[in-house]
Amino acid sequence: EKHDQSTTLKSLDIVKKDFFTSQGEEILALDKRGKKGDFPKLKAIGQVFDSFIVAQGAEALYIIDQHGAHERICYENIVKKFVNEQLLAQGIAIPILLDLNPLETELLIDMIVTLADLGIIIEHFGGNDFLIRAVPQGLDGDGAADLVRDLLYHVQEIETVKLKYAEEALKLMACKAAVKAKNILSIREQQALIEDLSLLENPYTCPHGRPIIISFEFKELMKRFYRN
Repeated sequence: EKHDQSTTLKSLDIVKKDFFTSQGEEILALDKRGKKGDFPKLKAIGQVFDSFIVAQGAEALYIIDQHGAHERICYENIVKKFVNEQLLAQGIAIPILLDLNPLETELLIDMIVTLADLGIIIEHFGGNDFLIRAVPQGLDGDGAADLVRDLLYHVQEIETVKLKYAEEALKLMACKAAVKAKNILSIREQQALIEDLSLLENPYTCPHGRPIIISFEFKELMKRFYRN
């Protein structure tokens, strides 16, 4: 079936409108615990369990979830690109085949235009088979296939309504692009991540609502060690 460009643009407008009335407003709003400029100045001093960054501030010790932090960084960047229509599709040399079950086929057909707006171009190949023809920058064919499968699974689990597809897809795109737990980072990489985090609208929670950073005040540490 030939892709209708006017339908795509109409869908994009609807998705954006809904996006801004829900998660989009949260992303672009200032964090309730302080203004954007209130993020503390931190110095990375190491990594524990290859998963958490330890940093020192003026009056406290901070522990940062490296995956959650980078996921939030990726998420806000991807959302801004989506809002500005900069998630451009790039063709892949060898299309990726998706072999789905009937329910997944029905769901994918329902969200195929939304995925196109996100830079993931999928063609119905007949029956329950689909081909991924193009992906956005930063995502390869296999990554796009994993994202689509995860999205199909996720929307079944939470019964996501059609206009929330873009929001869920953007979260998954950020998650897959982010540094993972058990990834060793140099001090320079740790510091760069902290500095990128400090520039965000909401540097305190990941896209799924989990905390990114916890702190222990210096006076509390002194108290714990019975120091005056």
